[in-house]
Amino acid sequence: MLVALTGTHGVGKTSVFEPLKLLCPEAAFFSEAVRHQMKAFGFGHPINDFCRTYGIGAFELMNMNAWSVIDPAVNTTLLPGRLVITDRCAVDSIAYYLAMRSTVFDSVLERPVLSIARYYASLYDRFVYFPCGVFPLVGDAMRPADAAFQQKVDACLWQAFDLLEVPERKIHRLQATDLDGRLNEMLSLLPAP
Repeated sequence: MLVALTGTHGVGKTSVFEPLKLLCPEAAFFSEAVRHQMKAFGFGHPINDFCRTYGIGAFELMNMNAWSVIDPAVNTTLLPGRLVITDRCAVDSIAYYLAMRSTVFDSVLERPVLSIARYYASLYDRFVYFPCGVFPLVGDAMRPADAAFQQKVDACLWQAFDLLEVPERKIHRLQATDLDGRLNEMLSLLPAP
C-alpha cells in the first residue's frame, strides 16, 4: 500500500510523518528529496536561486523525478505489498507549480510536468490531505510564513487532484486537529502489520 501525506507547507505533515516511522517500523518511508538536493545542483535557496533562474516548472520536474523511489519498476528493493508512506508527493509539486508558474520555461515544461505527476500520482492507493489553517504558519528555510501564499497553494492542491485525475475515494481529509489525534487517525487508515 502506498500512502502520501499531502498538503501545503506548515500544515503538520512532517510532524506526523516522523513519529509514524517509530510506530510503523515495517513500512518504508520517503520524504521530499529536494531539500537535500539543492546543494548537489549548486544552489542554495530553491525559490530565490533555482526558480528565479529556471522557473518553478524545472524545479518541480526535478523534484518529481526523485519520486522514482516509490516506483516498484525502478526501485526493485520495494517488496510487493509493503507499506510505503511518503511525506509529500507529485500532487504537492503540481500545486506549487500552479501557484507559482510565471516564466516561459514554465509554459514549455507544463506537459512533461503534468505527465510525470500523473504517472506518480497513479501509483498511490491513498492520499491523506492535511488542511491549512489548523496550526499557526511558521516559515522555514524553503517556504515563507505567508498565509495568503499558503492558502493559494492549498487551493491549487485541489486543482492538482483534478488535473491528475485522482479519484475522490483515494483522498482522506484529516479531521483531527492535534498531533495525537492525527497520528491515531493515520494509524486507522493503514493496514494492520
